[in-house]
Amino acid sequence: MLRPEAMRAAAALLLGLAACSSAGSLSLPSDLDLAQIQQDGRVPHEQAPQGVPRGYDWARGPRVGAGNQPGRFRAATGWGQSFRAEGSRDAAGGTLQVRDLQVLLCVGPERAWQLVQRGPIEGRQFRADFGGDLSRPPPRFEQAGGVASVVFEPGAAFHFWPAQGRFELPAQPLCGVLVLLQARVEADRPGGDAGLLLGLGADYWADRQARWDHFRTNRDIAIGRLRRVTPEWRWYGLSTASDADLQRLSDEGYTLAPALCATDSCR
Repeated sequence: MLRPEAMRAAAALLLGLAACSSAGSLSLPSDLDLAQIQQDGRVPHEQAPQGVPRGYDWARGPRVGAGNQPGRFRAATGWGQSFRAEGSRDAAGGTLQVRDLQVLLCVGPERAWQLVQRGPIEGRQFRADFGGDLSRPPPRFEQAGGVASVVFEPGAAFHFWPAQGRFELPAQPLCGVLVLLQARVEADRPGGDAGLLLGLGADYWADRQARWDHFRTNRDIAIGRLRRVTPEWRWYGLSTASDADLQRLSDEGYTLAPALCATDSCR
């Protein structure tokens, strides 16, 4: 017989799944241009990132790693990274603001889309070349009203990911990964040029708790294009899906993955 706490947990999960199935299909924001995000995967970065060695295969433009083939990996996460652009006029930069980080998967023979990650972020300041995986908190990191405000040091990178942690990969084959985010920048002075770049990516991991071990426990799914961050909010994205699957997402919408729905009450 189940203990009372186990019965309550099971009931909550069943309620979440029921709500998930009754929530119906959800739509992407009307101002999100999936065609632009798809195009961003095929062209170079808007500017070169400061401090990233030119020998890195993603230093000049986006690229796909493992793509939609997780192999032995059983978990995954979306992420983002921000750098100063080479030749930035304002050495101090400005305040990076991000919101609405979310990850969607195209799954199974039905090629249906599910939302698997969303919500607040956490992140660290790294060397721009990510040497030794060494990191520390950035000089400023605040979250309020769904917006994260970050200041990081010149010559460094700010790397971030969903605070909810990695998600379990579904048993069915993948047909696409889509990472989305809105970002803007507040310059240090009127008319100043913060010179910030931002791009998104995603990684496969051995499991949800695996520690980084020199790329033996993880592999990147893809690394997206770096675009300038402007004073106005705009969408950034990364896609490993086909044009047809993105069109299906636009036409038919998506549902919440059961694990996310059970904990999020399908709001």
